[in-house]
Amino acid sequence: MSICGFVPGPDAAAMVVAWVDRFADDEEEMTFLCLETGPDRETTEAVREMLVKGSDNVPLLITIDESDFVRPVLKQLRQAKSRQLVTAFPKLAASEEKKQAMLRLLKTASCETIGLLYGEHLPSQVKRALVVPTGYQDDRTAARFANSLRQRLDAEVTLGVIEDTSGAQPGKAGTNYLRSILHEESLDEHDFEVKVIASEYKRKGLLELCEDHDLI
Repeated sequence: MSICGFVPGPDAAAMVVAWVDRFADDEEEMTFLCLETGPDRETTEAVREMLVKGSDNVPLLITIDESDFVRPVLKQLRQAKSRQLVTAFPKLAASEEKKQAMLRLLKTASCETIGLLYGEHLPSQVKRALVVPTGYQDDRTAARFANSLRQRLDAEVTLGVIEDTSGAQPGKAGTNYLRSILHEESLDEHDFEVKVIASEYKRKGLLELCEDHDLI
């Protein structure tokens, strides 16, 4: 098994390399798939520079030079038998075509996938992380990921939900739900902060949940 990082441009190299390095298991093979859109191999060079600064392992660097990069990336993931893919979304100025391709990659990857979106925090800078289960089938995976964040980042992790205000005891149903998914995954509730915001407006409640967190 291995862990792969897909680097969609040189500006994403620092983030992807740092997060792959943090989530890699001991002596696990690391592969970086570097998207190149020109002849100068800027992405590969940026990844190589970050590896010199921050990693003890010698990973494999593979160039992806197809504009429709989803298929070749999926092929590499299968060949490497990757258990996890880490990537970072391109900056806001990126083309809509590239953003849509990134979404297709995240949805169709054959392994667990982490997509870093717009943030600038490296793993060493994350002290408080927030995981927001959505009430759908991936919530147990989210709980396991929250535990992984807690262990690998040595950070305080909050599990939070927004609950509407129509119930007789606002907050109780959300708290019970969070406790139930932790119980299903055999995780200790006391390792996390469990937080429920009762709000008529989901966006407002989410903004309140996000306060004082470095990673969401």
